[in-house]
Amino acid sequence: LNAANPPAEEKNTATEVSQEKNPAAEVNQEKKNIAVEINAGNAKHFEDISKKLEVLSESNTKLLNGQRSKLDHLESQIRDEIPKIMHNVLSSYSQTVSQKMQAETKNLINRALSNVTTQA
Repeated sequence: LNAANPPAEEKNTATEVSQEKNPAAEVNQEKKNIAVEINAGNAKHFEDISKKLEVLSESNTKLLNGQRSKLDHLESQIRDEIPKIMHNVLSSYSQTVSQKMQAETKNLINRALSNVTTQA
């Protein structure tokens, strides 16, 4: 009978041993707790970074749109000025050509008159 039912003293000893703290289990549990804390901290950190990046992205988009608008305005101004510039260039060129032609014509007339005078 004693083998099947150990005395109360033996039962208490076995219970005490099983209730003693297991250092390896405590260390593993502490490691798990630390990992959970680290993961939670990392998640919060990444969430903060993500929010900051979103704000930066919005700011950059607004800035780029503003720059694009300025460039569009400048392009429009340039397109408006091109015909004026071309007109001025062509007008100036035309004036220069006209002056050269007048000078050449005057020169030819003077030579022709000189030849007529010399022959007479």
